[in-house]
Parts: sequence; structure tokens; C-alpha cells
Amino acid sequence: MTLRRIAAGLARAVALAALLGALAGCAALSSLSAASEPFDAFALTPLAGAGGAGGTRHVVVELPTTSGAIATDRILVKPNRLQAAYLPAARWVEPAPVLIQTLLVQSMQASGAFRLVGRTALGLYPDTTLVTEIRAFEAEPGPPGGPPYTVRVALTLALVRETDGAILATRNLEASAPAASVDPLVVAAAFDAATRSVLREAVAWAAADDAGRHAGDRADAVREPIPQHWARDPGLDDGLRIGASGGGCGAGQDARDPVRRADGGAVWTIAVVAT
Repeated sequence: MTLRRIAAGLARAVALAALLGALAGCAALSSLSAASEPFDAFALTPLAGAGGAGGTRHVVVELPTTSGAIATDRILVKPNRLQAAYLPAARWVEPAPVLIQTLLVQSMQASGAFRLVGRTALGLYPDTTLVTEIRAFEAEPGPPGGPPYTVRVALTLALVRETDGAILATRNLEASAPAASVDPLVVAAAFDAATRSVLREAVAWAAADDAGRHAGDRADAVREPIPQHWARDPGLDDGLRIGASGGGCGAGQDARDPVRRADGGAVWTIAVVAT
């Protein structure tokens, strides 16, 4: 009798272990199946423009920096100030910093306000570098009585001169857009609206600041004489100089004196100085 009870108990234990193993296997298969399901991928749209390269400056847009919660291809939703979550089964086509960099490059180049806009210097020496910090790129609970969620996009921009690393200008930009639900397509559309608003301000600011500095450079070039040079002709602007020790005229030689050729002829030196 006792042996029969022991055998029955062992049989039940074996059956329970087999059942638990089967359930664990099902759970693992379910997890693998869920992991293999593709996420819906969403892209944002850059600003359209006249195109072309009407500007004169070469600008490099560095990869933006941001927090770990934003530096991913998942779509960030913050239920409260302290919690970070992500939309299920939805993602960006590329990590948020790369996405913002792409939008800035394409929007600035499309504006026609710059000669060249790129992610890297491409072997050329850029005039300025645009440094960006992504302060917010998320969906948050909306205000009382308003839409369920509000998408907020906030950037800090800085233009850095490449010749000496000087910070020429900085700007904080922020925009928001309502989202009527947490449906991924609705949330992505709100992200697109808020991001385009920030892009419009960023491109206008960078173009205006670049044009202002360029005009200032030209004015400075005229105002500041070059002390080691002297005017080739009294009628020329003081900013257009010819070197006293340069190849055109020797030291002590009048700039208007002819230069003798080897065949005995004479030619007049002509200096063209680009401003």
C-alpha cells in the first residue's frame, strides 16, 4: 500500500514537471514570436524649399546629443515627469538623434541659404558647425480639458566657427502639437507637426545669423586697412592694397611704374584684389 502511494506520488510529480516544462516552452515560443513581429516604422518630413545653393557658407551639422531615453529608435511617451515608456509595436526609421540630424541637413540645404550643408566636412573646411542638443522629443499627457497627449520637441542650437572654435550664436527652440490618441500614426503625425515648426525656426535663425555675420565680415574687410601694404592708386579704396614687397612691385618702387620685359618692352602692372 505504501509502495503504491509512493509510486502514484512520483507519477504525479513527473506529470506536473512535464506540464510546467510544456508551459515554459510555450511561453518561450510566444516571446520569440512577439520579438519577431515587425514594428511599424515612422519617418518625419523635412522642410521643402526653393533648392539650389544660393548661400556662400559651408555648414556641418553634427550628430545631436541627448539623454539615453531619447537616443533610441523607439517612440518615447512619458506618462509622468519621472517615468519613461515607449509606444508598443512602433519605432522611428532611425534613432532620434540621427533622425533630427537628417531633417536639419535636408531642410537647411533645401532652403538655398547655404552653399553646402552636410553631416561631415567631406574633406572640405567648413565655415561653421551646427551643434544640437535634443532636450525633449516625446509625447506627454495633455493639459486638463485638452487632448489626451501633447508631443513636445525642444532643441538647443549653437553655431561654432571652425577656425577658432568660437561660439557665434545660440538659440533654444521648442514647439508642441496635440495628439488625439496614442495610436502610433496619430502620435507620429503630431511629432511631424511639432518637429517641422522647430525646423522652420532653426533654418530661419541659422540663415539670418549666417547672412548677418557674412555681411559683417565684408564690412570689416573694408574698414580695417592692412598696415604693411600701401595703396596702389589714390583713387582706389583703402581696403584694396598691393604689397610693397610683393611680386608685383618691389620695395621703393612706385606702383604705377612700368615693369620692363626681357624683350625691352614695358607693361603696366595690374592688381586685382578680391573682397
